[in-house]
Amino acid sequence: MHAAGAAGLRRLTRALGGRADPAAEQGPLPFELNAPYSPTPDNRPIPLDRGRLELTRDTGWQMSFGERAAVEGILTQLRPELALEIGTAEGGCLERIAAHSAEVHSIDLTHEPVTRPLPAHVVLHTGSSRALLTPLLASFAQAGRGVDFALVDGDHSYDGVRADLTALLDSPVTARSVLLVHDTMNAEIRAGIESLQLEEHAKVVYYELDLVPGYVYRDGACHGAAWGGIGLLLTDTSRSPDYPLGPRQTRYYEPFAALQRFRSELLARQ
Repeated sequence: MHAAGAAGLRRLTRALGGRADPAAEQGPLPFELNAPYSPTPDNRPIPLDRGRLELTRDTGWQMSFGERAAVEGILTQLRPELALEIGTAEGGCLERIAAHSAEVHSIDLTHEPVTRPLPAHVVLHTGSSRALLTPLLASFAQAGRGVDFALVDGDHSYDGVRADLTALLDSPVTARSVLLVHDTMNAEIRAGIESLQLEEHAKVVYYELDLVPGYVYRDGACHGAAWGGIGLLLTDTSRSPDYPLGPRQTRYYEPFAALQRFRSELLARQ
């Protein structure tokens, strides 16, 4: 990234109330630090009041329409017996996970934003995933249960996503699981995922970090920020012989680098 682009990124971080930029003391970071998570009404697509797709009507689901469709499609195929969500927010995605799952556990620091009714097979765990996730996974393991589906969408930081994914991958309950990670277009979250060197995890048989590409906000409180995107990780007992070089999808270029360059150019012109 050229100097003007880097300066633009730092200005945007400060404007959004982000953490202090340590670049002045430690040199440039390999990623931009995110602002503290603060949902606003314009951090989601404008809902429709007509048309035949119900997924376009939900005002409390912060994912894009494409992300919603992908999650719904995966859940429809999978029909999880046991599902896990890290990051409840307003409960938009949780409602759809519950519609396709026999039992769902959802972790978040607070569940006050959840106003929609949830079915009895949804269990809310209030607190930090760093404190709650590993014991919860251990309780599943002790009961001889496996997690069929997990969505990582909680602590939107390098350390946060790294800790959540590490706990999931290190647990025996994800021996054969579908793991989704939201906001893989965000540079800090992407760096946290990449730092895990997923190729070295024997149980990861496939991953694609731009299963659904993310976006750059055109306007609103998140103007100029890159968010969204869904990454897919599949775990199983062995890898396919059709992936001799590793479990990452390599047939096509990933959109992440191109969109980040586009974003830098936009910010440099501001």
